[in-house]
Amino acid sequence: MSSWALLSREAAHEFRASLQGPLVPLVWIGLAIYIVLVMLNADYMREMGATSVARNSPHGVYLMVSGQSVIMFLAWAWMFGQTLLRERGARLHEVAFAAPLPLRAMIFGRYLGAVGTACLIATSVLAGFAMAPVLAWIGALPPDAVGPMPWFAMAWGFLVFAMPNALFAGALYVAAVLWTRTAAGPLAASAGLALVWMVAMVVLRGGDVDPVLASAIDPTGFAEAEEQSNRWTPAEKTTAVLTLTPQLVANRVFWLVLGFSVLGVALWRATREAGPRGIGGAGDERPGGRPHP
Repeated sequence: MSSWALLSREAAHEFRASLQGPLVPLVWIGLAIYIVLVMLNADYMREMGATSVARNSPHGVYLMVSGQSVIMFLAWAWMFGQTLLRERGARLHEVAFAAPLPLRAMIFGRYLGAVGTACLIATSVLAGFAMAPVLAWIGALPPDAVGPMPWFAMAWGFLVFAMPNALFAGALYVAAVLWTRTAAGPLAASAGLALVWMVAMVVLRGGDVDPVLASAIDPTGFAEAEEQSNRWTPAEKTTAVLTLTPQLVANRVFWLVLGFSVLGVALWRATREAGPRGIGGAGDERPGGRPHP
């Protein structure tokens, strides 16, 4: 089997496998309900700077799509960890990872499959905003509190925030589980991302120490989304498009490069051996005695 065929097969298998169990539906439904509750809470919307603005405005979409990544980081950590720990939990890792197949393509395929599931979880935020017309129809929201469906803002926020966050966070998590071979690795990486987010938002931005640096290092991208939306007028908050400022571009590039670099090193060092760098507990050789890449 070629590496591309193996990669595609493993990605599809991992996507299906990660949907099994209660985690994905629980997180998806929970986040969607949370967005609905946010739109129903006028005081919370006012704190977000959404006074005299539709509850489903692009302003709210950009803030929530980026901000909810903090919650998703934790769920993603467990999910990406299972890409390599699923067989270990069933004591099948020696069989699965001893197969004479390209190890790196196998792992990267599983990473891509988990990225697909992570992006699926992120759509829960968009689904919550899509419920705004329903809330107006049943009388939970005044009709004038709901604007046109912000389809472009939802797609743009997903491409700028949710997808890059899933890509780089997943890369860090898979690298962490490759190095530790336990769920503690990706969970520690998740805690590290949360710590960086708190430093950016609470110390640098909240303390007015260096808002530009906060926008550059915030792993969720929320700091720059808030920085831009705070400058919009109420009318602009219903129509404005988030701009790819130098700070936002630098932020997205920095985290993607960091994630892929760490994953690249981890894949390069990965073996099937039972030592510190091995993942399968089986020999890393083909039947002919040559190591398998």
